[in-house]
Amino acid sequence: MPTVTLVLVSGAQYPQGSLDHRYEMELTLDRDGRADAEAWFADPSPWPARRFRPNVPMQEGEVHYDPDTGWRLRFFDDEEAGVDDTPLAALIRYEGRWRPGEIVTLSGRGGRESAWRIVAIS
Repeated sequence: MPTVTLVLVSGAQYPQGSLDHRYEMELTLDRDGRADAEAWFADPSPWPARRFRPNVPMQEGEVHYDPDTGWRLRFFDDEEAGVDDTPLAALIRYEGRWRPGEIVTLSGRGGRESAWRIVAIS
């Protein structure tokens, strides 16, 4: 399963972006290069995600899919790891092909949106 890396292009606190803010998530991509919902439903294991921010330890999480709302990210504090009712952290607003250079919008809990560039798929 490829690891997709996103870096912050623009957000409320960082209008010029920040290379120090990034996400890594493991996604199965279909033949067209889009996130594969069928593969997500068929996989018994959670799809890992990681959040990196300056001066904060890396945070572990998961990628989720809901047919009504789409792809989402959820991250855990140490005591929440694996808890099913942990709130979702961000809605991924992107329907295109996952490839370097594309811009992905994340909508956070408060509805604030930020733009992220796909910088690597490995």
